Amino acid sequence: MTSYSSKEKSEVDVLPGDVIGVAEEYLAGRGVYVDDWGRIRASITGRAVIDRINKTVNVVPRKGVKFPELNSEVIGYVTSMRPDLVILDIFGVVSLTPRPRWLYETSGLLSGGIPIANIADEFIKDITDYFRLGDVVVARVVSRSHPFTLTTKSPLYGVIHAYCGNCGALMKFKSDRVMVCPRCGRSEKRKVSLLARSRGLPILVRKQLIRYRYPW
Repeated sequence: MTSYSSKEKSEVDVLPGDVIGVAEEYLAGRGVYVDDWGRIRASITGRAVIDRINKTVNVVPRKGVKFPELNSEVIGYVTSMRPDLVILDIFGVVSLTPRPRWLYETSGLLSGGIPIANIADEFIKDITDYFRLGDVVVARVVSRSHPFTLTTKSPLYGVIHAYCGNCGALMKFKSDRVMVCPRCGRSEKRKVSLLARSRGLPILVRKQLIRYRYPW
């Protein structure tokens, strides 16, 4: 680890999760987030710049590090759920216009959350009618720091891969709210992306997911 310090500012190499300062003293800028205890932590690998004059903390990404930005469209899979929040591991960034294409794999383990208010433009009684553990989801980033806040309100966003809760088979698109199992015929509710009915992006994402989870 290398560092630099002066009266005006200091710099130090950081990894995601490293504590850089506290929110009582500094404003959190790019590449950082404030945890539940008010500590400013790095959200990416890079160079932390602590500006003592302007009272700001930023992390400049290391060259080659690939990191989602505000309004990036990302791919992740559901790892945890609460009654008011869906939590994803993010592993890639895509572009959905003018046609869906894979942009890049993210650097390191990144996480994002979809608050219940960001899932759809309707009243949601049960969040498991929209997402379930293991679902692969396309969403848009609506925050600047990690862990990211995501939204799936657009018809393009939502589940593109889901596995049958009965037999484990990969389910197919039936409608924007239902996926069906081709093996046992079971139907399950989801917030389904319109892209799930095409073959291009889901197949490409599946290949990237296999590489991400089974790199050997």
